[in-house]
Amino acid sequence: MNSPPLKYGLLAGVAYFCVMAVAHYFGIKQSLLFVNYDTSFYAYQDKIISFTPVSYIALFYSAANHPAIDPAALFALAATILGLASNNMSDALATVLKADQGHLVSFRLNRK
Repeated sequence: MNSPPLKYGLLAGVAYFCVMAVAHYFGIKQSLLFVNYDTSFYAYQDKIISFTPVSYIALFYSAANHPAIDPAALFALAATILGLASNNMSDALATVLKADQGHLVSFRLNRK
């Protein structure tokens, strides 16, 4: 059985990815729901991205209810964090950022 902190952490991940999917589908650009919320984008890309979190939703929900799946869920989360951090430090991202945007855009609060 999962420890309560892990189980509720995984279920919080389920809720987060549900909200993220809805935000991408409807183009609700908020800093914690979009990796790079204040860069240019195409609506069709966000529609495609909105379906990607479904795999995380299923994986985290399954892991919350079946502890044998926990290592896979934690590995996927760690790989995603490393991948997003790598992207945020990349020269490719720097080419689309404006002068007042830093590489850690996913961690900034909205400046609206």
